[in-house]
Amino acid sequence: MPIVLYVLALLTFCTGTAEFGIVGIIPSVSAEFGVPLPVSGLLITAYALAMIAGAIGVNLIATGHSPRRAILAATALFAVANLGISIVPNFATLLGLRTLSGLSQGAIYGLSTAAASSIVASHLSTRAVALVYVGPTLAMIAGVPLSSVLATMDNWRGPFLVIGIAALGCALALVRTLPELGSLRILHLSAMAGLLREARLRLIYGMTILGFGGSMVAYAFLPATLEEVGGASAARLGLSLSVFGIGAFAGNLLAGWAGDRFGIRATMLAVLAVLGVSLAGMLMIAAQGPLAFAVLFVWGAMAFSLPPLLQNAAIGIARESGSETAGAGLNIAAFNVGIGTAGLAGGLLVAVGDLTTPLLAATIAVLAAIPVATRLR
Repeated sequence: MPIVLYVLALLTFCTGTAEFGIVGIIPSVSAEFGVPLPVSGLLITAYALAMIAGAIGVNLIATGHSPRRAILAATALFAVANLGISIVPNFATLLGLRTLSGLSQGAIYGLSTAAASSIVASHLSTRAVALVYVGPTLAMIAGVPLSSVLATMDNWRGPFLVIGIAALGCALALVRTLPELGSLRILHLSAMAGLLREARLRLIYGMTILGFGGSMVAYAFLPATLEEVGGASAARLGLSLSVFGIGAFAGNLLAGWAGDRFGIRATMLAVLAVLGVSLAGMLMIAAQGPLAFAVLFVWGAMAFSLPPLLQNAAIGIARESGSETAGAGLNIAAFNVGIGTAGLAGGLLVAVGDLTTPLLAATIAVLAAIPVATRLR
């Protein structure tokens, strides 16, 4: 695989740590700035909404510019935003910088996955997209647990300083390794809207929201569930998040191979079925330690098998009309519609039920994605 794909994987490791690492940091942020936990939860929702705007908006502000230049600009903005978070003085500024970080990350994900798919031969495209998504899964293994541990040591800002510095390094590396991507073009929003008339893309986006977004309903409250329902200590909580992340890493690589080998539709159906079973299993054994680790591994593996499969499917369909960057951007938006909805829905479900209610809702949403997948040709 070309070296630029590994640089993009490092970049998405940084973005994944910034995005998901906030889950374990929210209690520390709430305590430092004196804001209620539900208000601190806006750091998740605002980030997801900003990623939607960034994934779509890049086709408005970068029309006429090369995808290469847009990737470099988005990477620089992401670096600056996270360096700012490391010295933020109040919650309002933190929320604003998180929004900038989300805007740039949405553009990075859409453009970099489209770039990865176009750089390699077509029979390697799912593996190339999966390699870019290795970054977020490695973030689940190392970045997110480390951020959670540092938060308990009153040093939640440290990870964002490291993220900002590493992202600047990625920008410099991309200047040397990222080709011009002449086969890609950034379309105006009006052309992007036309993609929504494609029935196959609407099915992909629906599966993204139901399958991945549904799983994130439960993940958003995983630390609290393990603490209150499973009685997890701080050390066991960190280990649980790492097990989930290891599963996510393994599932991402497996999906890249299986998607190219068996086809995206067949692989996706199998992944959704096993994901639904694992969520139902977690609902039943959340309080039972050793078995919970096994189920967490499978849950992470199946949940993070979906992004490379869904993203490459969206890119492949959009490529037929020369709109792969737009198709990729719309699917990144769909991912974050799912994630943003997950944060809000999860909070409401906990308010009217208990901490196991999001797991039940996630199971139902994922299983509902299966009949949608059967319609994909």
